Amino acid sequence: MIQQECHFSLTQQLQLTPKLQQAIRMLQLSTQELSQELTQALESNVMLELDPPLDTLSTPLSQLSSTDLHHDSAVDHDSAELAYDAFCDYPEKSRSEENSAGQLWPQVERETLQTHLLWQLRASQLTETNYNIGKIIIGLINDDGYLTENLKDIQSLLKTQGIVVSMKQISNVLSTIHGFEPLGVGAIDLQQTLLLQLNDYPTQTADVELAKHCIQHHLTLLATHQYRKLAQLCKIQSQVLDRALTLIQSLNPRPGNRYSNTSAANYISPDILVIKKGSAWHVKLNPLLLPKLRLNGCYLSLLDTQASNGTHHFIHTQLREARWLIQCLKQRNETLLKVAKAIIQHQQAFMTHGPGAMNALILKDIATELNLHQSTISRVSTKKYIQTPQGTFELKHFFNSHINTTYGEPCSAIAIQCFIKTLIANENPRKPFSDHKLTQHLALKGLTVARRTVSKYRESLRIPKATLRKH
Repeated sequence: MIQQECHFSLTQQLQLTPKLQQAIRMLQLSTQELSQELTQALESNVMLELDPPLDTLSTPLSQLSSTDLHHDSAVDHDSAELAYDAFCDYPEKSRSEENSAGQLWPQVERETLQTHLLWQLRASQLTETNYNIGKIIIGLINDDGYLTENLKDIQSLLKTQGIVVSMKQISNVLSTIHGFEPLGVGAIDLQQTLLLQLNDYPTQTADVELAKHCIQHHLTLLATHQYRKLAQLCKIQSQVLDRALTLIQSLNPRPGNRYSNTSAANYISPDILVIKKGSAWHVKLNPLLLPKLRLNGCYLSLLDTQASNGTHHFIHTQLREARWLIQCLKQRNETLLKVAKAIIQHQQAFMTHGPGAMNALILKDIATELNLHQSTISRVSTKKYIQTPQGTFELKHFFNSHINTTYGEPCSAIAIQCFIKTLIANENPRKPFSDHKLTQHLALKGLTVARRTVSKYRESLRIPKATLRKH
C-alpha cells in the first residue's frame, strides 16, 4: 500500500516584475534607443512632459545630439591580391565593427556606386538595348567596384529578361563602363582594375609601360615585395623599378570603395565627458543628451477635482507609470556616471599617456568596487561612449584581458598591442620582425607572450605578416 506524505518548505525566489524588467532594459539602451523610448513614452503617457516643455526646446528630443563628434576608430581575390593591400598600404574601411550593433548615428547620406554609374550610363547616349545591358552590368558590380559575373552569365541573365544579344555587344558595353569614373570600375580582378587605371594615363611613358608589365606578368612578386628578383627578371636597375613601384602604389585596388555606404563617415555623441581640471580628472554626463522629464501639472490638478471614477483611475495609472519611468531614467544616469568615474579612476594613466599606458581591468573589478553585479557593469558599458583627451571610446573599450609580467604588475592586452605596433613602426623595412622576433622583444620588456598571441594581436591591428611588410 502506497503512503502519501505532505511536506512544507520555505524558499526565496526573485521574480522580475514588469517594472524591474523595464529598469534593466533602460539601463542597457544606447542613447539613440533611449531617445526613441522616451519619445514613445511622451506620446503614450499624458502625465509626462519634457522639462522644459517641448514647445520651448530649440531642438526636438530625437535631435538632442546636435554636437555629434566624429568617432575615431569585399570580395576576396587570390592571395596575391590580398597581399597587394599591404604592398600599397591602402586604407581599408572596417565593415563590421561600426555597424554590428547599430549604435553609430546619424550616418551621412552619400551617393552609392550604382547610382553614380547609372548617372554616367544615362549620359552616354547608348541605344535602348545597350542601355539595358549596361543597367544589368552595373547591378552586378559590388561595392569595391568589381564585376561579380562573367560575360556568359550576363548573357544568360539578359536572355531571361527577353534581351538576346551577342557576347561582343556585351563586351562593348562593358568597355564603355570601364571608361566611367571611378577608374578601374567593372574589372573582374585586381590585375584588370590596375591596368584600366594605368590606361588612362595620357602619356605612355617608360614608367607606365614598366608598371603594366609588372602587373601583367609579375603581380605575385609585387605583392610579396621581391623587388630584387623583379628587377633581375625585367633586366632593369633598382632606381628604374622604384619609379614604376611608386606609380603602382598610387593606384586604387578597390575603386568603388569611396562610393560605398560602408565608407561613409560614422558619428556618435559621447554620453560622458572627461575634463581635466588642474591635476584631477572630472567626469560628467553630456548635458545635451539628458532630456529631463516631469509630471504634467495640468493633469495632476485633475486629481483634486470632482472628475469621474474612470478619469481618476486613468490618471492614477498614468501617474504610476510616469513616476516609475522618471525614477528609472534617474537611476540609469546615476549608475552610468558612477561606473564611468570608477573606470576613469583606474585608467588615469591612459588619459595622460595613451593606449600604451592602459591598465588591465575586468568587469569584476568595477563590480566589486561599486557593489554591483557584473551583468550590470556589462549593460552600462555597452553602447555608451565617453569622450577623453585620447579620443571617443565605448566604455567597454577600457575592459581588457591582461597577462602577468616578470616585474609583477599585470599588463593589459591593449598596451601589448601598442608595444607591437610601436616595434613594427620602428623596424627595418628590409628586415621586418617576424612574430617570433616580436615575441622576443616583448620578453625583453618583461612581457611573456606566446607567439600565437602575438600573431592574433598583430592581425587585430590589421598589420600584415613580415614577408608582406618587407621593402
